[in-house]
Amino acid sequence: MAKSRANRASPSRPYEVLFQMVIGKWISQALGTIVEIGVPEQLAKGARRCSDIAREAGVSEDGIYRLLRALASVGLLVESADRRFKLTGMGKLLRSDHPESLAGYARFVAHDSTWRPWGQLGYSVKTGMPAFDHVFNVPIFEHLSRNPEVAAVFDDAMTSISATEARATSDAYDFKGVDTLMDVAGGHVCCWPPFCAATRRCVLCFSIFLMLRRAPQRHSLVLASPAECESKAGTSSKNCHRVPTRSS
Repeated sequence: MAKSRANRASPSRPYEVLFQMVIGKWISQALGTIVEIGVPEQLAKGARRCSDIAREAGVSEDGIYRLLRALASVGLLVESADRRFKLTGMGKLLRSDHPESLAGYARFVAHDSTWRPWGQLGYSVKTGMPAFDHVFNVPIFEHLSRNPEVAAVFDDAMTSISATEARATSDAYDFKGVDTLMDVAGGHVCCWPPFCAATRRCVLCFSIFLMLRRAPQRHSLVLASPAECESKAGTSSKNCHRVPTRSS
């Protein structure tokens, strides 16, 4: 009997795995919500009472308690006596200051700008057309240009995953002999310092195209000089040469 119960509780059973996929939207929304209201930052120094978290975030204590318990059930938080919660090792990835932070992407996935279009996936499958355009009546980048606050969420999400991917790429790829590397990107310059660091010497000169949504020119060319490359991973995008180019 004990063996039978253990088999039923195994998370590797197809039913359990599929069920987790089915409820994935609940977890995504829960993650985006705690990032949006700043809970991971509140827990940066350790465990805190739910009542204190609620007070600082300006939310319902009962509501946040239910949310934190739900996320504890998937391994992101640990609850102790007196309704205290702390981040697990995985949960710390939701802090914005973590080197492998996924906070920006978690917030983006739960944001209205992506949540609503995914709800219209069936429209895209039936018509072959973007669900985003159908929901918001404009293409995504036009929507971002009109709504800076939404663009900021999008840019933070792209940075959130690009920083980690850039490090992995620079570790895996041999850039020896490469003189120029072009990155066609979004609104942040964040990817090229790891590539500079990976070369040990300055052998890369970066040309980065950015969408500057709040500037008169929608695009600009950012070029890092050899001297700037020598600063390797500590190089700041503020030191780049920015040359306006024609809008497309």
